[in-house]
Amino acid sequence: MTEVGIAEYFSMAEALGIIATLFVILYFSRKQMQAVSADIETKILNDMDERIHDLTKMGVERPELIRVVNNVE
Repeated sequence: MTEVGIAEYFSMAEALGIIATLFVILYFSRKQMQAVSADIETKILNDMDERIHDLTKMGVERPELIRVVNNVE
């Protein structure tokens, strides 16, 4: 049977620590990417809502512009 010295134990612990660190980084970066994606989606929806609101406001103020948006005679 081979004897394992203290240096080998430290070497194995170091490798396990590095692997565990990589898993932790992967977990938190994935969570952060999900949050960023939700933030971008919210910003896009808010921007679209604001543009539609402005377009509707223009349509109420100037009804002749409705023909540009809606192609009805």
